Amino acid sequence: MKSAHSMKSMKLTWIGIVVALVVAFIIFMPRKHDFVPEQLAGVWTTANPRYTGRSFELTKGTIVFGTGEQAKEVYFISDVDKAPQRNATLYEIRCYRKEGPEEKISFFYALRGSGEIRFKNQKHIIWKKKNLPDE
Repeated sequence: MKSAHSMKSMKLTWIGIVVALVVAFIIFMPRKHDFVPEQLAGVWTTANPRYTGRSFELTKGTIVFGTGEQAKEVYFISDVDKAPQRNATLYEIRCYRKEGPEEKISFFYALRGSGEIRFKNQKHIIWKKKNLPDE
């Protein structure tokens, strides 16, 4: 027969295990990643002839580059930083392909008309959000 002391000790051990599991679940619980703001989500295209047939799509957790001929490159977003600038907001998106190192994609978003994006390394090219499915 077990003593009252060992029964109390066993009960405290189980309580400690349950508390540790709850804390671990809260700390390591998968979080929903909503990295990209709603106004940026969607398909973006440009009138620049160099990028005819090309587009990119921003979702809450991915960037998908349409590279022509139905080819796509999918990047998974790991983090987004934004910094207000004089006439736009600079977004720096850290992302990765399924098999590859983390990369950084930087662009300026300005609320001109329905919004426009200019990549940091190609400020002269304006990308506009494609609003309608038939555009």
